Amino acid sequence: MTQALDHDVAGDWGVHQQATRLLESGAIQEGVRLLGDVADRTTDGLLRSMCTYNLGEVLESLGQIDEAYQTYYPLAHASPTTRNEFDHRARVRVMDIFSTRALRVTPPDFPPKVQIEITNRCNLRCVMCTRHQMQRPLGDLGWETFQRIADECSAETGCVLSLYFLGESLLHANFDQMVRYLERVRHRSPVPLVYGLQTNGTLLTRRRARVLLASGLREIGISLDGLSGDLERVRPGASYEVIERNVLGLLETAGEMGIDDLLVDICKLCDDPHSAEARRFVEHWQGKVRNVHLMHITKVEGLSYLGADGSIQPVGPKQHSPPRAYCGEGSRLLIHWNGDFAFCCSDIDGELKLGNIRDRSIREAWNSSEMEDLRGRMLAADYAGLSACLRCPHSYS
Repeated sequence: MTQALDHDVAGDWGVHQQATRLLESGAIQEGVRLLGDVADRTTDGLLRSMCTYNLGEVLESLGQIDEAYQTYYPLAHASPTTRNEFDHRARVRVMDIFSTRALRVTPPDFPPKVQIEITNRCNLRCVMCTRHQMQRPLGDLGWETFQRIADECSAETGCVLSLYFLGESLLHANFDQMVRYLERVRHRSPVPLVYGLQTNGTLLTRRRARVLLASGLREIGISLDGLSGDLERVRPGASYEVIERNVLGLLETAGEMGIDDLLVDICKLCDDPHSAEARRFVEHWQGKVRNVHLMHITKVEGLSYLGADGSIQPVGPKQHSPPRAYCGEGSRLLIHWNGDFAFCCSDIDGELKLGNIRDRSIREAWNSSEMEDLRGRMLAADYAGLSACLRCPHSYS
């Protein structure tokens, strides 16, 4: 009986190889049929996961993203103690797809992105920043709270940890130690935790860059909304020359240290990515950093922005305009410096009550009845009584 079973499993592996060859040759329909047959009948858990994962890959290649997501989903939610290589790969794909599709698909059991507010203090007075509306007291994330977050996120395959929200993270006295701690714990999952920093760049001196690079930080985004002259108007307190020197110094320091996996992105808010002003910005930075992101103002939270014509323009809900539809949020979980959970960036004061990390874990908050209720209301564009949503331009036409 055992020999027959082994023979059947060996035959199934052979069929998988046949299916792979068919897919590579363009015979998609027949290859998919064979993969499905093997996934349905095989007694080999690894092979079943491999066939199912391959089916998801095919669906993605055909542009059937929601169908691919549903194919990956059961693998992604296999028991953590029994997950194999393809289950972990599927979990990464589920996290990535949910990050873009958000509540249009079934949420995973853990947030793909956890964004933590290292501090809500800042050294600039940017015209677009919602800090101007913030009513919460100023403060810094405590070490025990940070450890609790880092430990939980590092155990979750596919999770991304962002080290910023309403403040300049480099102002925190213990930020360097936080990075060192993350580098120690990030390998607790078979897929190491990804973490990164978004900064205004003013404090990223060569000395600080060397410390952070030595601590393990490899993903850094720089918020830079204009070249010299423009930047100072939209980000009062900043100096373009200082920030440019810091960014170039960061890149040079990485080279001196033999670091070849540093990822630096420049982010600029704009209303017209095809304008001459935006083209000048891209041309200046292209080739120096990994990416230059021109983020359309309607895709982010904010109060004002630097227009293509050089003027500072307000942004916000149109008066007397009714809520439009689902805003597209819900793919991440924010944690304020005091440990309060927040639904999205527009919830700057934590008005959408989801609890505090002192009382419940990230997983518990993500799967709570309060979160489920908010998800249902977001999908239905039912923003009545949700003041954080009613202030948000995403919810309006």
